[in-house]
Amino acid sequence: MPPLFLQPTVVASSVRAVAELLTCCVFGVTAAKKGVLTPTNVSALSQIVYNIFLPSLLLVNVAETAISQPLSTLLPIPLFAWAQIFIGYKIARLTMKVLRIEPTTEEGREVQVCSAFGNSGILPLLFVNALFRAHPDPTVLPRAIAYISFFLMGWSPAFWTVGYRTLTTGIEPENEEEPALAAGSTATAAGSQATVAAAGAQALSKAQTALASPALKRILSPPIVACLVGLTVGISSPLRWLLTDSNAPLAFLWNSIKVLAAAYTPSGILVLAGSLANAKPQNIWTKATAKKIAAISMARWLLLPIATGALLLGCVKARIVPRDPALLFVLMMEAAMPPAQNSVIILQVSGLRNAAGRIARSLCIFYLVGVLPISALLTVFLQACGLS
Repeated sequence: MPPLFLQPTVVASSVRAVAELLTCCVFGVTAAKKGVLTPTNVSALSQIVYNIFLPSLLLVNVAETAISQPLSTLLPIPLFAWAQIFIGYKIARLTMKVLRIEPTTEEGREVQVCSAFGNSGILPLLFVNALFRAHPDPTVLPRAIAYISFFLMGWSPAFWTVGYRTLTTGIEPENEEEPALAAGSTATAAGSQATVAAAGAQALSKAQTALASPALKRILSPPIVACLVGLTVGISSPLRWLLTDSNAPLAFLWNSIKVLAAAYTPSGILVLAGSLANAKPQNIWTKATAKKIAAISMARWLLLPIATGALLLGCVKARIVPRDPALLFVLMMEAAMPPAQNSVIILQVSGLRNAAGRIARSLCIFYLVGVLPISALLTVFLQACGLS
């Protein structure tokens, strides 16, 4: 085990990444207080992120990763992501048992999702860019970016199915009150129209149910479909010629998708900030909150990195994972990231605004207090992988 000391480069990158996120959150909270990011606007933005910006990011990253790296190196990465998520869930069960957190409560569901799913995309990309852009080996940075993108290939389907179900099970959407109908004949006519509309909606609902179940819709969600399309583009020579080559006939279409992908980061941060600002006021630091933060901190910054290191050592010895220092660093780094901010988007998309605000507050705490543990862990990973 390499000696533990904080390298200035790692500390600086950690502070910079967290400071950028918190500053953007301050801008978003200010916009919410000024009436720009209203609850309705935040809900609409979360739908846009979920259906457009995030799928665009995943499609581009997965396709470009499949183009630039051999599949023999890339295929174990999604499997490792699933194994890491499974271990995270098991660790969450352990920490909840120790701290006496009931798994079926809102706190219990948050502990499970936040322990199993870290910020596996944007924050790791910020870290590798800060750490490796001046590395003596110029191939380290593009390889690290490619590995992060393919990690998302396994992470995203699990998050938008298992994570989605864990966070939203047993919670009713917080619907807005409908405006009262006018009195008299208008009310009667409206009631008749509403009855007809309800009957039509019921028939349409039955038809939709016959065509696709809710489980199938979750499995074929926009982020997962985007990953599959990106992989298809990356391994298909005709599609690469059509879309991604330098003189591709549809290069304008690919560049347009890249433009939409670039909007994911600021939009996701605005959803986080808006959810935080629009949540109902409540006591932030309660006993339940303290236990929840302790459980997730133990999982993300102690138990999961240790378990991931042991699993990775076994996979390397079994020649399942190549001995690529950049790959080993990325897989270890993913185990030490703070909880995924996409948890807020899941709750916003589901109409759970108060729950989204509550978890947004928890995430702000994690990103603030995570500077030192993340810096220390990244230093150890850099040294252990021979990249320092």
